Amino acid sequence: ADLMENAFKHNGQKGRNEVQLQQLEIDQLQDMLAGIAYLRKRPDVNIQRMAILGHSFGGSLTLLVAEHEPELKAVVIFAGAGYSWNLSPALRSRLISAVKSITSPVMIIHAQNDYSITPGYALDSVMNGLNKPHELKIYPRFGNSSNEGHNIIFRNIESWQADVFEFLNENLKR
Repeated sequence: ADLMENAFKHNGQKGRNEVQLQQLEIDQLQDMLAGIAYLRKRPDVNIQRMAILGHSFGGSLTLLVAEHEPELKAVVIFAGAGYSWNLSPALRSRLISAVKSITSPVMIIHAQNDYSITPGYALDSVMNGLNKPHELKIYPRFGNSSNEGHNIIFRNIESWQADVFEFLNENLKR
């Protein structure tokens, strides 16, 4: 986030968008893929039951990871691109491309008052068109700001907990 803020200060939204995509597609993605490879080597990890979950920037990253990791049994994203979707055409395009390639079931979660719920509806539409296994959950407004809605993952666990665990239970059995 500091890299993106710094880029914004020096090069505006365009600079922030470029750094964000670089972080998503190269730096952070490589770290995540290395982490998954490490987990696969551990004897205490059941590699037949691996899922991934991410929030906000991490939700976008989670979709890119899932694109490279078809053996994941479930993918859950909270407020993915909720802040950046309307500000970055390149991010929109990249996430749409990712969900076209993902074979794992995906659950997309937003609160009604996230910065934007358009990414949820747009990705849901793409996956519907391709008959991909997924669920979109838009929860009621939470708190008094977009920031509070965006952070429902931390601030209102009770609202989503049962749905997410049901989704994980169903898909980790496969």
